[in-house]
Amino acid sequence: MDLTVGQRARRPRTSPSRGRVRPTPRRLAGAGYAIAGMVAAACYSSFLVAWPLGSRLSVTGSYVSELEAPGQPASGFFRLTDLVGGLFIVVLAVALVVRLWPEVRGTTGGLFLAVVGLAAAADGLDPMPCTPSTSQTCHRQIDQVAIIVQLHQWHTVSSILGACSAMTAMLLLGVSRQVRRWRPWLGRASLAGGLLLVMLGLSEVPMTVGHGVGAVERLHVALISAWITALGWQLFRSPRAVEDHAAENSPVPLRRRETRVGQPDGRDPRRRRHLLPLPTAGGRRAGRVGG
Repeated sequence: MDLTVGQRARRPRTSPSRGRVRPTPRRLAGAGYAIAGMVAAACYSSFLVAWPLGSRLSVTGSYVSELEAPGQPASGFFRLTDLVGGLFIVVLAVALVVRLWPEVRGTTGGLFLAVVGLAAAADGLDPMPCTPSTSQTCHRQIDQVAIIVQLHQWHTVSSILGACSAMTAMLLLGVSRQVRRWRPWLGRASLAGGLLLVMLGLSEVPMTVGHGVGAVERLHVALISAWITALGWQLFRSPRAVEDHAAENSPVPLRRRETRVGQPDGRDPRRRRHLLPLPTAGGRRAGRVGG
């Protein structure tokens, strides 16, 4: 059917299905980061289920690593959780580095978080050979030796490296300008957590087995686990925060939206302004007739 001048062809409108939201790849990635953070934190703090699994080591007087020693109940489970948790921490750290790039403090903090994951995986692959809290022989071989001898034990090296890297990562992310702009409370919490870890680490140095070292270690690990969970959750909640910040500071100006003639705002085709002269009739402009 022919349409007269000024008549518009109406097309049937298809209403989108309500109540059905398609997840975007960005949101799926954010959900993956949250899951990675929760799994990493649960595996990193697996000492919480030591008693139900049959361990009878002292909570306040034994090292956390003693749960992985050969002969202990469910030692294979604790070694596996260290390995899996370390790998998930590395995944979370890579995502954090990508989000915070190219800010120096934030990306460096993410790299130190990756070292925390690698150290945890190394603890699972090379566990403590015995339990100093229950064996005097083991106590003399591990604790009552010079520092140089202790540093020749790979498990001791990986444990110290993981603890120091966690402190450094928290402090760097706590003073990161991009993290504070992204989530101010996360920056303050990271800084406070890093300072608390430093104090716990210094208080643990003069301690030995049976003198409260287990309580300090478990508090240390629980704090890191809570922080890892917060990082994963915030990556899920704000998947575009850092990209928007990078776009604002980009030296390359954004390309303006192209506007077509008759549509100066480029949004609503019904809002038209005649940018060209109106058609003429009889040598005069059409419209108002002079009288």
